[in-house]
Amino acid sequence: MVDYVYRDGARLTPYMFYQIERLNFDLKNLFGVEVFVTSGIRLPQEQIDIFLKRYVTAGNINGRKVYDTRVWRGTRYYRISREGTVAVPGTSNHEIQGSNAAADIRDTGSGPGIATAGSARAKWLRENCWRYDMVAEGYNFKEPWHYKMLNIFNAVPGGGGGGTTPTSSKDDDDMVQSVKIN
Repeated sequence: MVDYVYRDGARLTPYMFYQIERLNFDLKNLFGVEVFVTSGIRLPQEQIDIFLKRYVTAGNINGRKVYDTRVWRGTRYYRISREGTVAVPGTSNHEIQGSNAAADIRDTGSGPGIATAGSARAKWLRENCWRYDMVAEGYNFKEPWHYKMLNIFNAVPGGGGGGTTPTSSKDDDDMVQSVKIN
């Protein structure tokens, strides 16, 4: 059984949360900034909703600027949102892929931080992300804030978390919520 936990409003497994907290501790000590999670695990319907919010079919462009295109279920979709690209539903790394998922992160610093390629903090994280069971895969598609998180169902050292089968339950403090995935 895995309970999803939330940090900064983003859904994570306890192991993802644990690793981000470890990263947060190190960033505070090294740079005086904290981690902020802007996006975590997405359920399949959430990925569809995000995709359809940003992409429309040809008949719905209505003179709006087109930023890029994607093909989903045999139909071409056009991104009319400035918010950025979104993976086709079923292919997003934010959807659980085996024992991996993705998180988008930034930091609380006032200058360029971990979400800005080439900054001192981003360079440090890219070189050290493996320490947190992370891979800097966002650099492959110009999203330095996007990190693949590995082994997301691992047990948290010292207790808590782990398992592979999310089920339904809710914690009293509303910080932990489980969702059954079929």
